[in-house]
Order: sequence, then structure tokens, then C-alpha cells
Amino acid sequence: MESMPNWNNHARPTLECSHCLESLNGRRYVKQNNKIYCLPCFETTFANRCQRCEKLIRADQKEVGFNDEYWHDECFMCHDCLANLTNNRFAYKNQELLCMDCYDKLPTSKCCICDKKFEDGQVTYEFDGKHRHEECFKCAQCDALIQTSLFVPHQNSQLCVRCYEDKYALKCKKCQKVINHGGIKVQDTPWHSTCFACKLCSISLLNVKFVTKDNELYCQNCYTEKFVKKCVRCGRPITGSDDKRYISFEDKSWHCKCFTCCNCDCNLIEKGFVVTAGQLLCPYCAKNTF
Repeated sequence: MESMPNWNNHARPTLECSHCLESLNGRRYVKQNNKIYCLPCFETTFANRCQRCEKLIRADQKEVGFNDEYWHDECFMCHDCLANLTNNRFAYKNQELLCMDCYDKLPTSKCCICDKKFEDGQVTYEFDGKHRHEECFKCAQCDALIQTSLFVPHQNSQLCVRCYEDKYALKCKKCQKVINHGGIKVQDTPWHSTCFACKLCSISLLNVKFVTKDNELYCQNCYTEKFVKKCVRCGRPITGSDDKRYISFEDKSWHCKCFTCCNCDCNLIEKGFVVTAGQLLCPYCAKNTF
């Protein structure tokens, strides 16, 4: 801000406000961006507004600026204790000015792990509203520093991804790898959807009938072919869709309707029979044939 110099009456120049064009002769004015303004125009056009009292900071008032915000000198004070912060160290937290004494009382001024204060220039990490020293922010299982690596919150602490997966993550029954996505549970056992397949033919068992045997999965066709008893007479499997009753003799099995004499086709259930050359015969046919 400047005052008019004393000019000789015969050589006095005419000065005008760059905004309102009124004469500045004999008036105080302010230079801004190589232009001159009367005080009212300067304050209306360029003056900053104080963050605390929200009033304009006039040209004749002392101004304090920080982080693209401005205060009157007398308004630049601690939010909590109102101590003036001009020429003093201060902290800026949640858009509030704090003296160092008040800042040190905040929970965020100390590490939530070791409870020690943060020093100027220290690298800190924030998670879930809590702050930690870089050296304190580590895996609770293996003590590896987490820094900017991925981690998993666990029981008021944190685990690196490897430790979490080793100890807690669901693992596929077939490949024993962690199930991150695309998993299913069958009989309380987790599987990757791509691993949920028949042991023999590898066909996917999603949305189809399957059978579990000895902790292995089989499609219905493979299970029937490998494990289901076959009728000695017709060669077809003896399944639950057939009569629940079937006949077994010397590790061989027959459908009830197939348990007949090979010569006369009479049914042999609850009758005597003779096995000759691997064939069933009723007593009559056995007697007359041989």
C-alpha cells in the first residue's frame, strides 16, 4: 500500500484506480499485478477472507497464509486453547490449527502400537482411523513390514496376505490352493468351481448328479462303470433304480428278474439251482441236460 508523493502543482500526474477509474490523487492505494487500486476496490476484488472470522483481510491488516488458506494475524490461533500461532510451530489436523501441546494430546499424534509420539518427518500409516509408525506396521504373525503391501485386518491387528492364507483362508479340497473367488461348498468342503469335477473323466459336476466315494468325486456314469455291481446275465449295472433286491452268489450278482435258468428261463429265486460251466440251471434242466 502506498501514499501519493508530493508533486509540484504544475507537474502532478493523474492516477486512476484500475477498477473503478476514480482518481487516486491524495488517496491511499495498493499495487496488485502491476496495476493500482483504491482500497475499497482492492479489498472487494483481491482481499482474502479469514478462515476463522470469515471477514475480509483489509490491506492495512497483517495476513498469515498456509496451505492456500488465510487468517488475520490475530485469528491465526490454536483451535483448542486459542494460543496465537504466529511464529510458532503448529499442526494442521482435519482442517483445524493446533498448537503442538494440543496436537500431542490427540490419539492420532501417537502410534497405536507402541504409544510413542510421531516425530517430524516420520513415515506413518493410517488404517481404520489409527496411526502407526512404519516399523510398527507389520504382520502380527511373521513380523514382516507391511508398508504399502496388501494385508488383511484380523482380530484388532493385521496379517500379511501369505500368513492369512496359510492359516485362515479356505483352501480347495482338490488342489489345496486358496479360494479367492469362484468357490463352492459341498458337504461343508470347499472347492474351486473348476476343480469340482469327476475324478475319472474330469467333467464338471456343477448342476449335475454326482457320487462321493472315499472322499473322491465321480459323475454318475463313471461311478456306475467303476463301482456298481453288474448283472452276470444281462451285463447291465444293478442300481437303485432297479429292484432293491438282487441275488448274489460266489461274488456274482444278478437282477432278480435275470436270476433264471439258462435253459428254460424259469426264475430260480427261492428255488434250488445248479451252476454248471458258469451257467445257472434249474434242477430239472441240470438233470436232463447232463
